[in-house]
Amino acid sequence: MGNYSVEEYLKITLKPYVLFHPKFFEDFSDLVSRGKDSAEVCKKILEKIFAIKNLGDIKCGVKWLEELKYEDNMYSLHIKSKTYNYRILLSVTDDKKIFLHMFYERDGKRSTGYGPHIQIAKKRKEEYGGNINEQ
Repeated sequence: MGNYSVEEYLKITLKPYVLFHPKFFEDFSDLVSRGKDSAEVCKKILEKIFAIKNLGDIKCGVKWLEELKYEDNMYSLHIKSKTYNYRILLSVTDDKKIFLHMFYERDGKRSTGYGPHIQIAKKRKEEYGGNINEQ
């Protein structure tokens, strides 16, 4: 990545096929920088973001990418190990994948369920107003 931050690197490398809501990187930084497994998490996230970029059909059935049943055009990317369980909510418009929100999900904990996080992702999606412009 050279002298670039993760945010700059991803924006440069993945543009125009993958876009990121500006607050997505705040979520990412807040969550990943606090964990002891931050290098491993970052590597897994990057691998999956690049894999998503290359997916022709996002509904291809990979285990780590779930279409949310009761939400229109909303997907959950899973980054999980024995010590962490992150979710990234994203949407697809035309040929662009839009990363909206990242959160930590604790197994069996209602307080970290999808509900409030879906609302955040929906609001961020609405901020685009349906038009996905270059960042």
